[in-house]
Amino acid sequence: MLFRSLLRPDVAFAPAAALSDELSRVGLPVRIGVHTAEVERRGEDVNGTGVNLAARIMGQAAADEVLVSAAIPLLVTGSDHEFTSRGQFALKGFPGHHELYSLATPASRRT
Repeated sequence: MLFRSLLRPDVAFAPAAALSDELSRVGLPVRIGVHTAEVERRGEDVNGTGVNLAARIMGQAAADEVLVSAAIPLLVTGSDHEFTSRGQFALKGFPGHHELYSLATPASRRT
């Protein structure tokens, strides 16, 4: 599943978590990848390296995990979102290795 936000990637976190929670209740795990970059619109379709990179990140996510690119923690610095490094990954079609992070539950919402 791909979520995209032009200016604030953190707006993808709440719907991603809600979707993951709802689907896990009925036994359908989801893998979610979040990245921010420019995209191209072609009619109803979206394309570009940002979309492709988000898809590659999603492919590395575990069941019911929100996995994000290294750009995301930097963009939401100062928020209550916490991230755990999952290490360096080779992503098909993108040179080198890319640091990916797992989104943790915001500290202010833990019980």
